[in-house]
This record gives sequence, structure tokens and C-alpha cells, in this order.
Amino acid sequence: MATANISSIEKAKSERFMKSLNKIMEVLETVSQKIPENDYLECMNELKNLYDFKTENPIQEIIQELNNNEIVETHNRRIKMKVLIKKPAKKKEICNFCDCKIRIGGMSEHHKTKKCQVIQKTKRLSALSHKEETKDICVMRQHLKFLFKKMDYKALINEWKTNSSI
Repeated sequence: MATANISSIEKAKSERFMKSLNKIMEVLETVSQKIPENDYLECMNELKNLYDFKTENPIQEIIQELNNNEIVETHNRRIKMKVLIKKPAKKKEICNFCDCKIRIGGMSEHHKTKKCQVIQKTKRLSALSHKEETKDICVMRQHLKFLFKKMDYKALINEWKTNSSI
């Protein structure tokens, strides 16, 4: 249970109240022989009711208030967290053709990949054409190469020769 903070003036008032309450109890003890027992017991019961408002164990209340503190709770949560162990970074090198990061020793394998080859071609085309956006031209070039591979040139030439001799 967290308690609210109070001003030093309010704290001083509470301390004076408790001191006065304790003094009244002492005085009642000394005059208890001179007043009727019934009145004495009634006064003592009422004083006990007032005294119950006093904290029985101030150290325990302070500890409880400290444990409910936001900073303490944050640190308690952090104590329970797992510690991150940073793994050493793997050594990498940059491909001269496509500027990709490649693990050391894997450059020759990387140069054979389609990604590296396409980027290399687009970079060459950009350098020759002085244009930055050459991906579309490269794609068109690949389509044309594909079509030319599929064509049967010998049959086309033979057909042309036979048609032109007529």
C-alpha cells in the first residue's frame, strides 16, 4: 500500500498530535486512582481508538512505500530480464560489381548469382547511356535475347533464300 507524500508542516502536525495523545495517556494513568473506573476505561478505549491511527511499525511502512516506488519497481523488473549477449559481427566484404555485402570467402559464388549479374549489367548500361534508370532497358534486352535464342536462324535464312530466288 503506497502512501501519499505530505508536506513537512503536515508531518509536524501529525507528530505533535501523536505526542499529545501519548501525553494524555500518561496523565490518565497517573490519575486513574482518583476517577471512577468506568470513566477511566471509557477514556482509555477512546484513546486506544485514536492511537490505532498511529503506524505500529514505521520501518515496515517505509519499506513498503519504497517497494511501491516506480524507480524500485523498474529496477526489480530489470533484474528479472535476460541479458542480451551481442554476437560478434560476421566479417563481410563489398562486391565490386553490385555493391552487396558478401561474407568473406563467398565472392566467387556470389558473382555467379543472377542478382549480381543483372546489377552488373544495369550498372554498365547506366555508365554507357548516362542514365540512372536502366532496369527496364535491361529487362527488355533479356527478353530479346530469349526470343533470339528460341528462333531458328538457319530455317529463316533458308526460307528467305528460297523466297528470294523466286
